[in-house]
Amino acid sequence: MSSKNSFEPVTGTGWRMGFGALFKKEMKTWFGTNAWWQQAGLWSVILVLFGSVGIGDPEAGVFIFYMMAMIFPGIAIIIISQERILEEKRSGSAAWILSKPVSRTAFVLTKFIPSAIGFCFSMMLVPGLLFYVLATYMGASLQFFTFLGSLVPLMLWQLFLSWLTMCLATFFEKEGPVMAVPFPFLFIGPSLAQHPIYGPLGPWGLLQYSIGMTTGVPYSILPIIITVVILILFLIVAVFRFGKHEF
Repeated sequence: MSSKNSFEPVTGTGWRMGFGALFKKEMKTWFGTNAWWQQAGLWSVILVLFGSVGIGDPEAGVFIFYMMAMIFPGIAIIIISQERILEEKRSGSAAWILSKPVSRTAFVLTKFIPSAIGFCFSMMLVPGLLFYVLATYMGASLQFFTFLGSLVPLMLWQLFLSWLTMCLATFFEKEGPVMAVPFPFLFIGPSLAQHPIYGPLGPWGLLQYSIGMTTGVPYSILPIIITVVILILFLIVAVFRFGKHEF
């Protein structure tokens, strides 16, 4: 039997049991298929087209890009994320995987982390780089590394939506309740972001933080801190809840 088709031994003990094998499997699901470049191409076209509306006013184009990058990829991210755990629970795949030497913590981590890498790369980094090329060509004065750094808060926003959705998938069995919570955040977020009081007090403030990085207007670092804390809590709650689930 070739090494490609042979079974891969599970390594690690405790919560790490099976993590390596599942991590490689999940990464291959995204980067080993057409998914990564199809998503990168789709969102590059959409976000660059929206940003090109500001051809006559490059600064307006940059603002539109940030706004659209906050909203539209998030729709796909919520839909994809709800399937990551929910579908495996309903199809019996999760029970089958957990019948092997795999810890429940490793199962959850390998849903959250590879998804985060795939989403950030295909839906934020690649479209962002292509938009940077267009914006600078059209006359926008953007520093490359500053603009690159401004994509990080947007990535955190998308991870907030993704991890919230997957966390809810450990509690519910149907799509409705799982997606009912993140979608309002998606559409209310841009308005809250511009509120002088409530803007810095949640992940929605990440939009203004990104804009502030490229415009040179300082913005509170609170959205970064709050979002990182929330993401850690989502992960802890998901691991705890999934550990209590009966298969």
